[in-house]
Parts: sequence; structure tokens; C-alpha cells
Amino acid sequence: MSLYGNTRVGPTVGIDIGSNQIKVAEARPGRDGAQITALGVAPTPPGTVENDTIVNPELLGQAIKDLLRESRISTNKSVSSVSGQSSVVVRIIEMPKMTEEELDKTMQWEVERHVPFAANEVVMDFQAINRPVPVTDEQNMEVLLAVAQQDVINNHVKTLFAAGLEPIAIEVEQVAISRTLLDTPKDENNDSAVIINIGSEDTEIGIYQHGLLAFPRTIPIAGNTLTRALSDSFNITTEEAEQLKMDKAVIIPERVSLISNSTLIPGINGFQNDDTTGGFDIPAADDDIGFIPGLGFTDSPIQMPEDQPADNADPDFDIDLGGAQTTSIPLDFDLDISDNQAAANTVELEDSGINEASSKIEEITETNIFDAIAPSIMDLISEIRRSLDYYSGKFSSLPDTAIICGGTAKIKGLDQLMQNELGIPVKAAEPIKSVTISSNALSSGDVEEVAAIFPLSLGLAVRDMIGE
Repeated sequence: MSLYGNTRVGPTVGIDIGSNQIKVAEARPGRDGAQITALGVAPTPPGTVENDTIVNPELLGQAIKDLLRESRISTNKSVSSVSGQSSVVVRIIEMPKMTEEELDKTMQWEVERHVPFAANEVVMDFQAINRPVPVTDEQNMEVLLAVAQQDVINNHVKTLFAAGLEPIAIEVEQVAISRTLLDTPKDENNDSAVIINIGSEDTEIGIYQHGLLAFPRTIPIAGNTLTRALSDSFNITTEEAEQLKMDKAVIIPERVSLISNSTLIPGINGFQNDDTTGGFDIPAADDDIGFIPGLGFTDSPIQMPEDQPADNADPDFDIDLGGAQTTSIPLDFDLDISDNQAAANTVELEDSGINEASSKIEEITETNIFDAIAPSIMDLISEIRRSLDYYSGKFSSLPDTAIICGGTAKIKGLDQLMQNELGIPVKAAEPIKSVTISSNALSSGDVEEVAAIFPLSLGLAVRDMIGE
């Protein structure tokens, strides 16, 4: 996608609130395209976000306010995203073709059929999907249904108000992240690509066809899974394990086959499945239930109700998908990975020493680290491969390329390992190469170092500054 300036659009800050980190990016429209004038990242305060849900808006809001000040971000107009497997649902429903008025009446009933929570306690919106190459017959249409629990949206907006921000949109996460990673127009000849965003608690997969999201999936194996594996293997604190992962984790190709043969056995490693491939069950192609995190809300500024003070926000919003063209190929699974999974994944390998507690962090070698995290990495790759296979069965082709991002994507050699295992080209995300960076908060070296963690906040910030 090409970014361009829009004089009707003012400066905007994109807010990416993660379980471990808060990322912010300020964008301003310029003559030669979107200008990123500030970037910032800070730890998410403990106890403020649980299972992708904000539980302490006031404390989290103050942390965001501090980060904005430290990053020298001056605008208060914000675009953010919301996610959570238990509180946010986005589904693609195939329906007979009908008028907008007929669709409006029909979708009121569809909410009750497709969401796992009370229909009177949600905010929702829907939108017919128009593709360059339709995947339905002429008699049917695809409709995107987005639903979120009201309490989740309330806490999200309370957080933004506590940070002194004016939220102008809350957006679909996979759509936002693609803006700065897919530099292609939306036409029939466009290549397909998969974006693999390895977060703290979950890895989000989005496969894009003709520039539009065609297959989303969330896998509960991510950065914290590796951190727990290190913590359990070496009997060290989570903080020590996280630092060890960041400083010394590398892929060791010659040990991959040993790890793979020892761990990728159907039905173990914390997974319960009914087939012989291991991992999560994937439903038949005609199953219409699926999930992608995030929503797209109204473009109009979000207002606090006049009869309610800002410190007790309980806004009542209508959702507006804002023209986001997304599709969802359904996946249905319910899996909880406990803190003990990493320990269960640990296997004894000759001379590896990964089961022996070490009181001296400096004595832990790169080989030790790789042997501890490799089972989880291979589990993740196995699930990504199954997602690609499912997509291939639906669309008769694999994506042309894969892009990995998120903090864990910085592990040296991970892109090459995934390329070898998935059978398609894989590259690390370079989102900031598609925009002009002028950040006072980060040096050029810092910007390059943290490039992998900013795609979502950048995509949110430039929401109204890109060509469609």
C-alpha cells in the first residue's frame, strides 16, 4: 500500500495496548506521505491487562499518558484496537443476497445466533463484503459481523479518557497491521501474503488476498510461552527469563530435527486433538464460525455521555466498520495453555542440560536456551502450517510470502526456520521503511531495533492517511 498525505486529516496517535508492552506512534499528513513524528514503547503496568482485557483503566491510562509525554506526542486524537477471545467476536456469514434494509433486520437475529454472550450487553455492526474475486456464488453474499461486550469497550474507552485522549476510532486489528506491511494495491492480480504477529499471549495470523483479509486465526502460543519455558527449565524468575530470551535466544538449525523428532507427537504438548496431525482441530470449510480480534468503530469522535463524568465512563456506541474489507475463514477451538505447559514441553536431550536449574544466568548457553524454547517454537510453526494447509484447501493455493512481526520475531534465525518449515518465503517485518520517521523519542538505532513491534500502532496512526 502506498501512503499519501491528506490535508483533511490531522495528526493522530496509534495506540497498541499489549499484555506486556504499550506501543504508540504519532502520524501527521505530509506532502510526500504520512510522517511518523514520534514513537514510544513502555511496559504495561502489572495487573492492568488480563487475557487481553483491561481491568484497571485508571492505572493503565496514567501509564499511557506518561508514555505520550515521554515520547513527546502532542496530539490527543487516537486510534486504537481491542481484542480478546472471550469478549470480541468477528465472523463472516454467508447469506442470500438482500438489500441493505433487509440485511439490517436479518443481522439483529444473527447476533443472538453467533455470539457467546447476551445480545443485550454488546455493541455490534455488520457490513457486506465486496471482493475483486468473489468466493460465493451469484445468489449469496458475505457479511462481516463484529460484536464486542459492552464492558470491554467501556474499559477500553475509560483508559483512553484517563490518558487524556480523544478516541476517534477503535479498529479491526488485522486490517490496521496490514497497512504498513502490505505495499500492494487491491486488484485482481495482487499477490497473497500471510502476516504472523507473535504477541505476548497470542500469535495472530492473517492471510491476505488482493490486499484484503481472507483468513484470520489466533493461536495461544506466543512470546510468553517461550519465556515460561525458560523460567521453568532454568528455575529463574519470569523477568530473568524474558531478558535471557531477548539477549541470547537464537535458532540453532542443526538441533531443529532433534527437537522436532522428540516433541511433535500427536496429542501431547498440552494439546487435545482428535486427528493424527497434532494441534488444534480445524472445522469443515463450510463451518461459519470464526474469530478475529478487533473491531472497527465510528469515524466520529467518541463522546462521553453528558450526564456521566469521565471518571465513570459507560459509553454507548454504535459500531461502524468504516469500509474495512475483511473476511474470516472460521476456526473453532477452546484451549487454555497453563503456566505448566512449558515445563511439560521440556524434553531431555543429550548434553543439553535444560532440565537442570541454574543459579547463574551467565552460564546458560545459547544451545541450552534453544533446547528449552524449541518445543514451543515448533508447536507454533506446526499450527501455522495447519492454518496454511486449511487456507490452501479453501483457496487452492498457498500464500506467496509470509511476514513475521512482534517482539519474538527478533529471535535471530526465526524467519529462516519458518521459511524452511512452511515452504514459502518468510521475512521479518520492516514497516517503518514505508513511511518517513522523525522521532524525537528514539534514535535511528533504537527505531531499527524495535521495528518489529510497531506495525500495529503505525497502521492505526495512518488509518486516514493511506490510499485505498
